[in-house]
This record gives sequence, C-alpha cells and structure tokens, in this order.
Amino acid sequence: MELTEVEYHARAFLQKNNVVALGVQNSVGNTELAMVVEGDIPNTKELIEYMKAQLPPYMIPSRITCVTEFPLGTSGKTDRNALQRTLALPKE
Repeated sequence: MELTEVEYHARAFLQKNNVVALGVQNSVGNTELAMVVEGDIPNTKELIEYMKAQLPPYMIPSRITCVTEFPLGTSGKTDRNALQRTLALPKE
C-alpha cells in the first residue's frame, strides 16, 4: 500500500491541512491504516466518502485523529514515530 497516495487524496479534499498516513497496531495485534491530520476536520464523514470514491477499500483509514501540530524531529521533518506512539493503543 502506498501511504503517500492515501495522504495525497486526503490533502486534495482538505486543501490546507497536513496529513500523515500510518500503519498502527489495533487491539487484537493486527496492523490497520490510521491517518493523522494537523488541525481540525470540518466533516470526517465527507472526507471518508471522498476517499472511498478515489481509493480501493483497503486504502481507507479505519482511524482518523486530529492533532494541533505535528511533532518535528531534529531535521525539522514530521516525526512519524512520535505520531505512531500517539496513536498506539494502551497495553492491557
């Protein structure tokens, strides 16, 4: 799966928001597609419907989270590992 393609279509719909698509582990240990959006999304349902029209079903994020701003690494790029830790489910 090309995460950049998922990000491209989400950005096309959202226009001004930064987006990162990530593979994260769910509560049963399987990997699922999640998406983190910088800022607010006016209508998550419309975003999902748009993406369903553009992408195959397996490329639709099962989880969308909004954050105020993306964490940055020392290079100034988005720290995807920090975002993944933000999305991690608590251990039971």
